[in-house]
Amino acid sequence: RYPDDPNDLDDPNNLDDPNNLNDPNNPDDPNNLDDPNNLDDPNDPQNPDNPPVIVVTDFTVTDDEFGATPDDDFDDYDAIEAALRKAKDMDEVITVHIPAGLYIISDQLYIYSNTKLILEDGAIIRSANLLNDTGMLYALHEDETDDHGEYDKIHDVEVSGGVWDRNSTSNILTNVFLFWHGNNINIHDLTVKSCTDHMINVSCSKNVTISRVTFENHIPYTGDSESYWGSFNKGVSARYFFTEAVHTDFAGSGEP
Repeated sequence: RYPDDPNDLDDPNNLDDPNNLNDPNNPDDPNNLDDPNNLDDPNDPQNPDNPPVIVVTDFTVTDDEFGATPDDDFDDYDAIEAALRKAKDMDEVITVHIPAGLYIISDQLYIYSNTKLILEDGAIIRSANLLNDTGMLYALHEDETDDHGEYDKIHDVEVSGGVWDRNSTSNILTNVFLFWHGNNINIHDLTVKSCTDHMINVSCSKNVTISRVTFENHIPYTGDSESYWGSFNKGVSARYFFTEAVHTDFAGSGEP
């Protein structure tokens, strides 16, 4: 017996012995997780004992995970927002479904990149938020800050179907959608209604499509917000001509 003989398979220290499981580089070692062809690796997707990873990308706000209940006059904000926040932790595009019925929200919802938000036929979202300068759906970067210029704040968002009712009174300054510094925004086949300022604001954005949208019941603003009246005196009727169903603008100095 010669321990240095590479053909001596009886030598337990022979690293050329294919049966030597003490060799960390032996690809035939079933414990060698560095071998991409080792089906005994529990992390190997080809391992028959390793079930495939299923990525869920479709969510419905009435599922038990979220708990929204239409037509009950209770606040559904937390449930809908929890479904929308799924996009923050995923690389895939998610779809959030809102079934038919009336949903009450007490605050402004936030939507993130790579999200499709679909209100099914008969779905209505109605705001109970009485705060000034707020909307119903606000585009937000996944880091939850507004420190994003150009077109980097939000991208690849689609909102469709149903009715968005801001339910505003005349003395609070309100809008419905606020999408700033975005790219690839598609808003279609829905109704927005009952606000005092711009209904859809997509300023400083590119590749935006707004189609087959119905605008209803714009409410003349009677509050005191200086951001609304600007150089106009309060109550001047000409100011209302600057309030738009769809507002677009650039950030300044000709730059997005």
